[in-house]
Amino acid sequence: MSTSPPPEQLAVERAHAAAVAQEVRFYVDPRSGFRVMTELHHRARGFCCGSACRHCPYDWANVDADRFEAVDAARQARRTTRAAYAAALAAEGAAADAAVVAGRADAHDADRAASQPEQP
Repeated sequence: MSTSPPPEQLAVERAHAAAVAQEVRFYVDPRSGFRVMTELHHRARGFCCGSACRHCPYDWANVDADRFEAVDAARQARRTTRAAYAAALAAEGAAADAAVVAGRADAHDADRAASQPEQP
């Protein structure tokens, strides 16, 4: 039995997916009212800034583990929740939003592979 993501988190994912679909670099968080950078903004920068940004496509590669001691657990949680968000949005009939959320995981995998140094 799987549980659905919290409705407030789905609202955030919907807002992000809509902004990405419109090729907008920021959106307003529906919970806090703060302006949040989209994945597009981070990709335009081209690297992880180390601030543990919400939509970082680089898996928080430069987040200092001393500064954020649970970074490994948080990374894993981010990876596993993407599929749940995509499935929940798809179940709502928001296929375009679900494709954006699911695409983040695919793009992340490609970015990680490209950023890994070649092994001799």
